[in-house]
Amino acid sequence: MIRAFIAFIYGSTPAEFKSAFGLSESVARLQAATRRWAFGVLAQPAAAGLVSESRVRLQRVIPMVGNSFKPCFYGRFDERNGGVYLIGRFTMLAMVKIFMTVWLGTVLAFGITFAVIQPGNWHMIIGALGMLGAGIALVGVGKWFARNDIAWLSNVIRGALGTSPVPQASDLSPQTASTPNSSSALPTALRLAAIFLLLMGVMCIGSAISGISSWRGSPGRTATTHFFSQGLRVTIGAYGLYMLGLAFGVYRRKRWAWLLGLVLIGASGLTTILQAFTSSQFPDSAVVRVIFSGASLAVMLYWGWWWFAQRIHFSGGTGL
Repeated sequence: MIRAFIAFIYGSTPAEFKSAFGLSESVARLQAATRRWAFGVLAQPAAAGLVSESRVRLQRVIPMVGNSFKPCFYGRFDERNGGVYLIGRFTMLAMVKIFMTVWLGTVLAFGITFAVIQPGNWHMIIGALGMLGAGIALVGVGKWFARNDIAWLSNVIRGALGTSPVPQASDLSPQTASTPNSSSALPTALRLAAIFLLLMGVMCIGSAISGISSWRGSPGRTATTHFFSQGLRVTIGAYGLYMLGLAFGVYRRKRWAWLLGLVLIGASGLTTILQAFTSSQFPDSAVVRVIFSGASLAVMLYWGWWWFAQRIHFSGGTGL
């Protein structure tokens, strides 16, 4: 049981990939098939990390999805018997192993201490066991979500080191690179975006119908604020319809929805920046307003960059 637990946290899966090319070309091809940085992976899953002759470190990066317990490949290129091999292992990040060791070790130490010093204090003992089980379950769930990562990364590596060339973005025509497969499943990022837009649209329309612009609740007391003008109420309702239409367009991967998404991000960011200099709710300090505007601009540019990368998932749509 102890051996299985150690393998569960610290275990690794050895791997070896034979290349059909020389050392320099093998490194170049694997670099071409992967990304250097995970930060730039915005639209489609990609293998990202360091690739050199003496060191290879790759992970599968899924846009908008984080998983600290996924397996990463650590290896190096080796020349032997007239051939080139990439040898290494799949395992979790070292920092994750250290963190889980500290967490589980500390919880286990507290549990043993309470069991010895206060054997009748079952609440603390059960609590320690619960935290220990939660930590193990967290690792297990993370590994379950990443259960296909080893096979996925292995296919990327074999494709780069195999006999057939790996197609690059530069080899694809603009139409091929930007037209999604209409039969493919809706990407998770677009599904989440559609749900978010749908909820925002329903909330705006509900607010316009009820006339309530905001609601605040506290123990024993609630406070509601109503729209001060009929025009603003109609504007919020129209904005809600806009969000519902955008949610439908994103779900059906319509090209116009992608364009309107860019408009929405840009308009929201510019409106926030404008409010920083016109709203009386902000401090009078010009420094605070400038800092807030700069932060708002950075957020707008990031989400605009992310949404621009999603263009490969949109086309003429799948029909009404």
